[in-house]
Formats: sequence, C-alpha cells, structure tokens
Amino acid sequence: MKIKYALLSLLVMLSIGLVSCSSDDDNGPVSDPVIKLSSDTAMVIVDETMVLDIVSGNGGYTVFSTDETIATATIDGDRLTILSTGLGRTSVVIMDEKSEIKVLPVISYYDELLIVDGNRLDFGFFLGDRGVYTVDVLKGNPGYTVVSDNEAEIEVSTSGNKITVSLVDGLTAATANITVTDALGLTSTFAVSATGTTFPYNESEQEEIMAMNTSPYVVYKGSKVPYLNALENTPGVENLSGLNYYGVYYVRLYYPGDRSVGEYTGAQIAYYYYPTNSGGRLNLEHFKIIKNDGDKIWMIFSLYDENNQLQRGFFIHDL
Repeated sequence: MKIKYALLSLLVMLSIGLVSCSSDDDNGPVSDPVIKLSSDTAMVIVDETMVLDIVSGNGGYTVFSTDETIATATIDGDRLTILSTGLGRTSVVIMDEKSEIKVLPVISYYDELLIVDGNRLDFGFFLGDRGVYTVDVLKGNPGYTVVSDNEAEIEVSTSGNKITVSLVDGLTAATANITVTDALGLTSTFAVSATGTTFPYNESEQEEIMAMNTSPYVVYKGSKVPYLNALENTPGVENLSGLNYYGVYYVRLYYPGDRSVGEYTGAQIAYYYYPTNSGGRLNLEHFKIIKNDGDKIWMIFSLYDENNQLQRGFFIHDL
C-alpha cells in the first residue's frame, strides 16, 4: 500500500512538472483540469463522511489520502466518499485512466466555532499574590495555544480545554487581551482585568476556610500552627483571641464588637514565633469574623507587618 501511494505521489509531482513546462513553452491560456468535482474543498466532521460527485473526468478512477490518520477516501463509480478519521488537514488525490489528477484539500474538524467561557475575566487579587484563575474552552478543536498581549504582567498557559491566567508578580493592577487559537486555526479573544486589594481572602477562599473545623488553628505568613494552647477568650470592649505556648510563642488578636459576623475596625495583632516578631501590637488593615456557629468563630485578617510587607491570615477559635 505504501508503494502504491508513493507511485501515485510521484505521478502527482510529474503531472505538476509537465503542466509547468507546457506553460513555459506555450504562453497560451491554461485549460481547466479535466477532473472536476462538485466541490473544490471538503470540510468533514470527525467520524462522519462527506460524498462528492465527480462532475467530469475520463473514468477508471483511483484515489488515495495523503494522511489516512486524518481522512480516508473511496470511489464508487463517479461518487467520492471521504471519511474523517482525526483532527487536521490533508489532501485526497484522484486520478483517472488518462492519468489526469485532481488534488482535493480536506479539513477534518470537531467544531466550526471556537467558544471560550465568557469574553471577559475580572478578578480581584490579594496584593503580592499571583492570583491564578482558569477559563474553560467550551467548544473548539483541541490543540489550543494561548497568547497574552501583556506578558510582562499577565501570563497564560493551557492544558486540555483549561486556560490558566496568572499574574507575573501580583504587585499592581493589570489588564490584557488573551487570544486562543485551536488546531483548525480558529481564534477567540477575551479580556482580563485584575485589580489588587488588601482584603485577605475572596469569597471562594472564605468558603474553604469556613469548611475547616480544627481549632484552635491559625495560618499566618505561610505557617500553620494548630498545636498551641488557646488563650482565654475575653469578651467585652476589647476581645482577645489567640494562641499561646508557655508565653514563648504566641499569636494574639485584639478586636472590638460582640463577635457577630462582620468586619470590624480598630483590630490589632501581636505575635512572636521565631523568626517572626511583631515587636508589640500592629494595626490590622482588615479584620472580619466570617462565621460564628455558637461553638467556634472563624476570623480572617490582613496587615502590614513589622517589615511593612502586606500579609494575611486566618484564625479558628473555640468560644
């Protein structure tokens, strides 16, 4: 079979060469090819077939596909059937008994459209955090590539039908247009707008925190310390919640209010666990109780630390 295809391919090249030489020797008009089909191109959905009529030719047809992993072809009389076997582009070559040749371009595809989930992605991110988000390709021909027109601030990558969008440093607000191209060459573009915030956690992150039940538990500066002894809760004008380990290591949160769900102003933090030391109380940029079920409270906070770097954390405490 490979020898047959090789010989037919050679005949195609020889035919093209003879036409070229004839054109050089005779400056007259070039006639239309003898073999004519009902369409000069074929677009076929993967695993489906397309039938074309041979409108003119000399009979005795043979046919082959240059890549049968993409499409196969058969002829019955003057009817050409193309079966799409995989995504891509190939050609089908038809030859009649007088060695006239017709090359038919074939496009094998899944979808005629490339559709991305939404034409805009807006998100807020905690300043200093890269803010990684994903966008789905809802329709298209797999083998996607993605390009950001602002690679200095927003970078993109793809895996399967998932597009990952992330900030390069997460220090400033940024915008970009992301262009997605599928294996068929179809393109789609969506806009990205990222706005920085000092608020510690977005809604989905808060949901994850509220689903946790270990207490006492604190996460701060990347450290998770569930093993310290809980400080006594001291409700009143100034509430105190925190963790303590023999007075050597501690995290103490001071805040006003009645411990109901909501954001409070005037909250402070003090902490010491090597090598981190607040050097006394620091004002919190944000402090919010996100859940109170009567047995425990869940708190989130952010602040500029002793080195004036923005930090965030959360705390779960028994009442």
